[in-house]
Amino acid sequence: MSRWGGPAAPGLAYAEPVALIGRADELDEVHGVLAEATGGRAGLVTITAAAGMGATCLAEAMMADARSSDFTTLITRVGPIDRDLPYAALARALERGLDDVRHLGHRTALLDGLQALAPVMPAVGLAPPAPLGDSRIEAARVLDDCARLIERMSQLGPLALLVDELPLLDEQSLHALQYVAPLLADRPFVLITTAHAGGDAAASHALRAAAHDEGWLDTDIRLGPLDERSAGMVLDASAGRRLPDALRRRVIMHCAGRPLLLTAIGADPAITTAGRAPNGQAPDAAAQQAMTDAHATGIPLPVDLRFQVHARLAPLDDVSMALLETLAIAGRASVDVLAASSGRERTALARPLSDLAAAQMVRDDGDGWTLAHGVLRDVVLAEMGPIRTPALHARLAMALRSSAPAASEASAAAEHAVAGMGYLDPDVAADLVLAEAHRLRQIGAVSQASALLQLLAAHSSRMQVSTRVQLHLLHGHCLRDAGNDEAACAAWELAAQAARDSADVIVLAEIDQELAEIDWARGDLPAARARLRAGQARLAGLEASETLSYILHARAVDAVRVGDLDELHELAPQLDRLSRALGSPAAAARIALVRATALLSQADFIAAEYQTSLALTAAEASGDPVLLTRAHDQAAVLASMQGDFVGLEKHSRASLALARELPLLEGWPLGRLAVVDLARGDVDHALQTTARLVETALRMHEPRITRSAMSMHALALAQAGRLDAARDAVDRARQTTSATLESDRHVGSILELADVTVGLATGDAGDAARRARLIGYPTEGWLPLTGIVMLGRAFAHAGRPDELSVLIDRVSAIRSCRTDMPAAVISLLRGLRDPGAGAVGSLDAAAEGFAALRQQMLAAEACLEAAQLPEIDLDAAAMRARAAARGFDALHAAAAAHRARAVLAALGRRPDPPPTPTRPALSARELDVARLVAAGLTNGQIADRLSISPRTVSTHLDHVYRRFGFRSRVGLTRYLVDSGLIDAGGFGPGDDT
Repeated sequence: MSRWGGPAAPGLAYAEPVALIGRADELDEVHGVLAEATGGRAGLVTITAAAGMGATCLAEAMMADARSSDFTTLITRVGPIDRDLPYAALARALERGLDDVRHLGHRTALLDGLQALAPVMPAVGLAPPAPLGDSRIEAARVLDDCARLIERMSQLGPLALLVDELPLLDEQSLHALQYVAPLLADRPFVLITTAHAGGDAAASHALRAAAHDEGWLDTDIRLGPLDERSAGMVLDASAGRRLPDALRRRVIMHCAGRPLLLTAIGADPAITTAGRAPNGQAPDAAAQQAMTDAHATGIPLPVDLRFQVHARLAPLDDVSMALLETLAIAGRASVDVLAASSGRERTALARPLSDLAAAQMVRDDGDGWTLAHGVLRDVVLAEMGPIRTPALHARLAMALRSSAPAASEASAAAEHAVAGMGYLDPDVAADLVLAEAHRLRQIGAVSQASALLQLLAAHSSRMQVSTRVQLHLLHGHCLRDAGNDEAACAAWELAAQAARDSADVIVLAEIDQELAEIDWARGDLPAARARLRAGQARLAGLEASETLSYILHARAVDAVRVGDLDELHELAPQLDRLSRALGSPAAAARIALVRATALLSQADFIAAEYQTSLALTAAEASGDPVLLTRAHDQAAVLASMQGDFVGLEKHSRASLALARELPLLEGWPLGRLAVVDLARGDVDHALQTTARLVETALRMHEPRITRSAMSMHALALAQAGRLDAARDAVDRARQTTSATLESDRHVGSILELADVTVGLATGDAGDAARRARLIGYPTEGWLPLTGIVMLGRAFAHAGRPDELSVLIDRVSAIRSCRTDMPAAVISLLRGLRDPGAGAVGSLDAAAEGFAALRQQMLAAEACLEAAQLPEIDLDAAAMRARAAARGFDALHAAAAAHRARAVLAALGRRPDPPPTPTRPALSARELDVARLVAAGLTNGQIADRLSISPRTVSTHLDHVYRRFGFRSRVGLTRYLVDSGLIDAGGFGPGDDT
């Protein structure tokens, strides 16, 4: 018999826990998952069972097996209250894991750079990060740091995580597990989950889909009833002896193969004493009759379980029952919280807790005491009346408040406070809830914060006016962050009403500003501007304040948006005076950025650049990293608009350094640096960078970054000559939809540039030009003049000279530019528009201008265009085509180089051979492994194919990931496919590099 399955010897001595008798097949299957994981293939085990079938026991046995196989094991048991506590369940497991590795000296390395986890896991002692003021970025930062911690833990050695009661897991923890799935596909990692059959299976489906997509080993275990033999063994072991045959048969039939029911009945004193009457009488008639009646009436099994639970609760004393009630409400509680909520000393609870644990009613899971199973919780809650329940919530709230709580306990205190409002001082409850709502907003959990504040708002009439103002203000912010503008307006109107009661004009002005932003978003520009003026009027005669600064700044931004330069000039001296009065570098930086934006919209690039330099200086003095990032971003955009790729790289690198480890922020500077790579001919690095951007965007389900990253990737693919893949990337970018994307000009312009670039390379330039709406303007997007060049070439190839004239007029209207980029662009457009004697000279001048600016791609394109003019003589055309081919070769622009060689061949000249492709810095075996990964093989299958061990496969993959900068199979595969490495003829398996 299996090592899991039954008795070690005749009689009642069992090798394994009683609850695991009869689960040999399932446990052997689980052991196989652990063996696969040890070899480097992640596994998901989903255990689904009806109540009482032993899902948790099976999962715990798996974790015990994992520990014996040198896995680090993390366990989190999820309760009903956890559903509304972001990251609480996952944080408990991770905190315990950090405690376990502390003695190994890895704790500091594990937590390095993960400051976003400070408000989620305060017990680990991280310094809190600077707030970013954007809930989307905050949420992304916490999500990514949580995934990084799990990934790092998995790198220390085999790791197993048990999530008991998965359907109760909060949204953020579930998302983190999905998000980290690609990063663990090649790690020794096992995720085990339990769930009740017939319950909400959405979480299980989501995790299984993520695991399937990444090639995890997916094992779905559905526990059924025990067979009669195993049921009898469980019953006998629970009773400590073999029961009389008649009673034994009745109990087995009654329990229908449920281990929990069998063990509960077997341990019942009425059963354990049956047949042992000292006076020789028949076995306990009452016990036998109870079993017979239950079987005869056909009572549903859940009711039978509750019947047994009621029978076990009846003899408990008041202290024990109070402990069970508290745990039923709390889900989990420490001894300190249990003592504080009951008004008893800790020592007075030691014996009752010990007795309840011995009776298998409660357990200490390391994070606190919990009830042993959900059926017990349901019965206890059903016994509590509508008065006792909220009163207990109130006691728990105050107990948690006084226990120096961790983040999860602070969250629970707020939840209990709103549930027990009738028994608490409303302002005390509000203090708990407002503090928690602020924390939730800080980690981006705005939906949970809104729900909590909504419950609190129902009791706002009993609060002090100042508390009501704070409540409704914060509620409005959370609702706005969540995208519910209508509800946010309603909350702010309530805040305004309370502020009027207290004559708080500062708050009223803040509300005016918030409502103005919503008016603007709705398209009601006059209302938005009127609200801002009203807010400024409220503050007239008061001391200078940050609130006034924000309002004047908002007015200036709106003036730039509508092109009202008169209002901007009117506001400028007011902003200057206010900045000096406040002594605020942040205010000065915001003012300078607004002025720079206004000048940029007028194509006055030099003046805009000067204002941006002032903003950079002020932003550095302010110490605000987000403001400084924004200033560097604007400086990078201004540099790119003028064709200054040196400045573009400088400010993009500065922005990237500030945005490091912020996935939603670092994508933009990385994308700009990929364009710099293309300009230098480092196509391989540009492909790696843009593929990583796509990988991150898809994992985060972020449409804006996905569309931008796909467009950037298409540009890199087009230059590499992977035209089918480039067209596919453009199509996928266009299919990425979002309500805000269509109006996002930065994202739209880069998509149009990619579309036109690919169209020129594939002969579809005319269609791409007809789709373009933005890149024909010198101030749209962040590569406008490059976009105009590509669009002008498309118009020329489509025979639309009038459109070229429009582009020339627009570029000629640029008021100032620090470089000769506009002149070079105009020369190229004129050469394309006016074929004739002067066209060659115009295109040559364009090529020289682009070359002086280190825009070698555009210089080569200008040469090739000149080579194809009908007016040019044969030798001059061949010279220019050959120069273009060499320029394209230097930039690794394979498709363009092929076009140049085709022109040379058409001129009757022999083109130079293309350069030998650069091989990746990988060994032959590493390249073999990478290709097999891209083909979809698991680590075990790769090991079999190459006759090496799974651990060796993992070692090779780790090096490949580090070499190319990817964190998952998905990103690596995309790069290998898109770059052509997996089917390039010069890189066959076994080639030495």
